[in-house]
Amino acid sequence: MCFLYDKFYESEETFFKALKLKGQKNFSIYLRLGYIYLKRKAWGDAKAIFAKACEIKTYSPLAWLGLGISSFRSSDYKEAEEALTQSNIYDPLNYSTWSYLALLCLKDGNRFIQANQALREMFKTDIIDAEILLELGEEFMKIDKYELAENCFKKVVSLAEEGGDVIENIVGEAKVRIGRIFILQNKGELARKILEEAAEHLEGENERANVFRMIDNLNKGNFNENVD
Repeated sequence: MCFLYDKFYESEETFFKALKLKGQKNFSIYLRLGYIYLKRKAWGDAKAIFAKACEIKTYSPLAWLGLGISSFRSSDYKEAEEALTQSNIYDPLNYSTWSYLALLCLKDGNRFIQANQALREMFKTDIIDAEILLELGEEFMKIDKYELAENCFKKVVSLAEEGGDVIENIVGEAKVRIGRIFILQNKGELARKILEEAAEHLEGENERANVFRMIDNLNKGNFNENVD
């Protein structure tokens, strides 16, 4: 129950006790413990646990995915790609695997063609992770692929509109980024509209103030000041 309610530290202790009782090769416990470490962003611990899980059950897509994510977050891109590829072999319909493969291709050598292919496959799945979509959109913006970035940000918004479990502030962040894209494309009226919507979702006063500053600059015709 600790695991279900995100009480990560209590869950960790519970699973360690279970490992001692059930022996060192209980796959399900390793898997759950690994995902607890991912939630805590303890990348090194997660890598070690998922590596053991992969040894126990070599055909588990979730174990390979966990190893891939933790390796990617540790900037070990070669190991991440190997693990994500294995995960993809065993489950080619997992949105997390495709999304991290796309991120990996963008981060490691700017392999745009492969990243775009992975993105297309990701959009064929039932993706529900708004945060990874935001991250992907940011990476595509860095290489001036604004249409692909916009698709990622719009998917965040559509997830919320479809009743998905998306934090309001993340919706606001997605709309701000769409607004920035419109500004870069000199679509002032569209940018103003989406930024006004973004302000309604953002929770932080500084974030809201920044959006209002952007809108004010648009009203004054100062487009360049919005894309610094």
